[in-house]
Amino acid sequence: APGGIVEGIASACCGYPYYTQLLGAALHQAWAEDGAPSHIAERYWLAALTAFEAQRREHYRRRFAELRTIGAVQCARNLAATLKERGAIAQDVLEQCVVQGLRERSALERAGKIVREEAWLDGMWSPTSGMASALLHLGFLWSPQGSAGDSFQVGIPSLADHVLEVAPPPASA
Repeated sequence: APGGIVEGIASACCGYPYYTQLLGAALHQAWAEDGAPSHIAERYWLAALTAFEAQRREHYRRRFAELRTIGAVQCARNLAATLKERGAIAQDVLEQCVVQGLRERSALERAGKIVREEAWLDGMWSPTSGMASALLHLGFLWSPQGSAGDSFQVGIPSLADHVLEVAPPPASA
Protein backbone atom coordinates (compact mmCIF):
# COMPACT_ATOMS: atom_id res chain seq x y z
CA ALA A 1 0.00 0.00 0.00
CA PRO A 2 1.29 3.51 -0.77
CA GLY A 3 0.77 4.58 2.85
CA GLY A 4 2.87 1.65 4.02
CA ILE A 5 5.59 2.58 1.54
CA VAL A 6 5.62 6.19 2.76
CA GLU A 7 5.94 4.95 6.34
CA GLY A 8 8.70 2.59 5.22
CA ILE A 9 10.64 5.42 3.59
CA ALA A 10 10.31 7.57 6.69
CA SER A 11 11.46 4.70 8.90
CA ALA A 12 14.38 3.65 6.68
CA CYS A 13 15.64 7.20 6.17
CA CYS A 14 15.05 8.60 9.68
CA GLY A 15 14.13 11.91 8.05
CA TYR A 16 17.60 12.37 6.58
CA PRO A 17 17.12 14.15 3.21
CA TYR A 18 20.05 12.50 1.39
CA TYR A 19 18.76 9.02 2.20
CA THR A 20 15.23 10.00 1.28
CA GLN A 21 16.55 11.02 -2.15
CA LEU A 22 18.51 7.78 -2.53
CA LEU A 23 15.57 5.58 -1.58
CA GLY A 24 13.17 7.61 -3.72
CA ALA A 25 15.49 7.23 -6.71
CA ALA A 26 15.83 3.48 -6.10
CA LEU A 27 12.05 3.12 -5.84
CA HIS A 28 11.54 5.09 -9.05
CA GLN A 29 14.15 2.94 -10.82
CA ALA A 30 12.50 -0.32 -9.76
CA TRP A 31 9.10 1.01 -10.85
CA ALA A 32 10.40 2.34 -14.20
CA GLU A 33 12.22 -0.91 -15.05
CA ASP A 34 8.85 -2.68 -14.97
CA GLY A 35 7.31 -0.31 -17.52
CA ALA A 36 6.09 2.28 -15.00
CA PRO A 37 2.66 0.79 -14.22
CA SER A 38 -0.09 2.87 -12.66
CA HIS A 39 0.85 2.11 -9.05
CA ILE A 40 3.85 1.11 -6.97
CA ALA A 41 3.59 -2.51 -5.92
CA GLU A 42 5.26 -4.15 -2.95
CA ARG A 43 7.86 -5.83 -5.18
CA TYR A 44 9.21 -2.41 -6.26
CA TRP A 45 9.51 -1.38 -2.64
CA LEU A 46 11.47 -4.53 -1.75
CA ALA A 47 13.81 -4.09 -4.75
CA ALA A 48 14.34 -0.42 -3.89
CA LEU A 49 15.01 -1.16 -0.23
CA THR A 50 17.64 -3.76 -1.15
CA ALA A 51 19.40 -1.32 -3.49
CA PHE A 52 19.12 1.49 -0.95
CA GLU A 53 20.63 -0.56 1.87
CA ALA A 54 23.64 -1.33 -0.34
CA GLN A 55 24.02 2.39 -1.14
CA ARG A 56 23.71 3.35 2.52
CA ARG A 57 26.35 0.82 3.61
CA GLU A 58 28.69 2.13 0.91
CA HIS A 59 28.08 5.69 2.14
CA TYR A 60 28.97 4.60 5.68
CA ARG A 61 32.05 2.80 4.39
CA ARG A 62 33.26 5.94 2.62
CA ARG A 63 32.64 8.11 5.70
CA PHE A 64 34.42 5.60 7.92
CA ALA A 65 37.38 5.54 5.51
CA GLU A 66 37.55 9.34 5.71
CA LEU A 67 37.42 9.21 9.51
CA ARG A 68 40.28 6.72 9.46
CA THR A 69 42.30 8.82 7.00
CA ILE A 70 42.13 11.95 9.15
CA GLY A 71 42.85 9.95 12.28
CA ALA A 72 39.43 10.59 13.78
CA VAL A 73 38.20 7.04 14.29
CA GLN A 74 38.86 6.94 18.03
CA CYS A 75 37.31 10.40 18.48
CA ALA A 76 34.31 9.28 16.45
CA ARG A 77 34.08 6.10 18.51
CA ASN A 78 34.01 8.06 21.78
CA LEU A 79 31.41 10.44 20.36
CA ALA A 80 29.34 7.58 18.94
CA ALA A 81 29.09 5.96 22.36
CA THR A 82 27.97 9.22 23.97
CA LEU A 83 25.59 10.15 21.16
CA LYS A 84 24.04 6.69 21.15
CA GLU A 85 23.49 6.91 24.89
CA ARG A 86 22.16 10.49 24.96
CA GLY A 87 20.95 11.23 21.43
CA ALA A 88 22.67 14.65 21.59
CA ILE A 89 25.85 16.06 23.02
CA ALA A 90 26.70 19.48 24.46
CA GLN A 91 29.68 21.50 23.24
CA ASP A 92 31.73 20.93 26.41
CA VAL A 93 31.06 17.18 26.31
CA LEU A 94 31.93 17.16 22.61
CA GLU A 95 35.29 18.74 23.40
CA GLN A 96 35.92 16.25 26.22
CA CYS A 97 35.16 13.30 23.93
CA VAL A 98 37.42 14.68 21.20
CA VAL A 99 40.28 15.31 23.64
CA GLN A 100 39.85 11.83 25.10
CA GLY A 101 39.84 10.34 21.61
CA LEU A 102 42.96 12.26 20.64
CA ARG A 103 44.74 11.06 23.78
CA GLU A 104 43.79 7.45 23.14
CA ARG A 105 44.86 7.72 19.50
CA SER A 106 48.19 9.30 20.51
CA ALA A 107 48.84 6.50 23.01
CA LEU A 108 48.18 3.90 20.29
CA GLU A 109 50.48 5.78 17.88
CA ARG A 110 53.28 5.96 20.48
CA ALA A 111 52.92 2.24 21.14
CA GLY A 112 53.21 1.57 17.40
CA LYS A 113 49.74 -0.01 17.29
CA ILE A 114 48.31 2.42 14.73
CA VAL A 115 49.80 4.69 12.09
CA ARG A 116 47.84 7.77 11.10
CA GLU A 117 47.92 8.93 7.51
CA GLU A 118 48.52 12.58 6.72
CA ALA A 119 45.34 14.27 5.56
CA TRP A 120 43.76 17.54 4.44
CA LEU A 121 43.05 18.48 8.06
CA ASP A 122 46.66 18.50 9.27
CA GLY A 123 47.94 21.89 10.32
CA MET A 124 44.71 23.72 9.59
CA TRP A 125 43.24 24.07 13.10
CA SER A 126 44.03 23.20 16.66
CA PRO A 127 43.64 19.46 17.31
CA THR A 128 40.39 19.80 19.25
CA SER A 129 38.57 22.26 17.01
CA GLY A 130 40.07 20.65 13.93
CA MET A 131 38.82 17.18 14.81
CA ALA A 132 35.38 18.54 15.65
CA SER A 133 35.39 20.45 12.34
CA ALA A 134 36.40 17.30 10.50
CA LEU A 135 33.58 15.30 12.07
CA LEU A 136 31.13 18.09 11.17
CA HIS A 137 32.52 18.22 7.62
CA LEU A 138 32.08 14.47 7.18
CA GLY A 139 28.47 14.66 8.35
CA PHE A 140 29.12 12.61 11.47
CA LEU A 141 27.88 15.50 13.63
CA TRP A 142 25.05 17.94 13.01
CA SER A 143 23.89 20.95 14.99
CA PRO A 144 20.44 22.52 14.61
CA GLN A 145 22.10 25.88 15.32
CA GLY A 146 25.03 25.31 12.96
CA SER A 147 28.56 24.28 13.79
CA ALA A 148 28.74 26.76 16.68
CA GLY A 149 25.62 25.36 18.31
CA ASP A 150 25.44 24.13 21.89
CA SER A 151 24.04 20.70 21.06
CA PHE A 152 25.14 18.18 18.45
CA GLN A 153 23.43 15.07 17.14
CA VAL A 154 24.46 12.22 14.89
CA GLY A 155 24.39 13.76 11.43
CA ILE A 156 23.76 10.58 9.44
CA PRO A 157 21.35 8.10 11.02
CA SER A 158 23.11 4.90 12.05
CA LEU A 159 26.58 6.21 11.15
CA ALA A 160 27.46 6.21 14.85
CA ASP A 161 26.34 2.58 15.09
CA HIS A 162 28.43 1.81 12.02
CA VAL A 163 31.52 3.37 13.61
CA LEU A 164 30.93 1.42 16.82
CA GLU A 165 30.46 -1.76 14.81
CA VAL A 166 33.42 -1.37 12.43
CA ALA A 167 36.04 0.35 14.57
CA PRO A 168 37.63 -2.10 16.99
CA PRO A 169 38.03 -0.82 20.53
CA PRO A 170 41.52 0.50 21.23
CA ALA A 171 44.05 -1.97 22.54
CA SER A 172 45.41 -1.17 25.97
CA ALA A 173 48.47 1.02 25.57
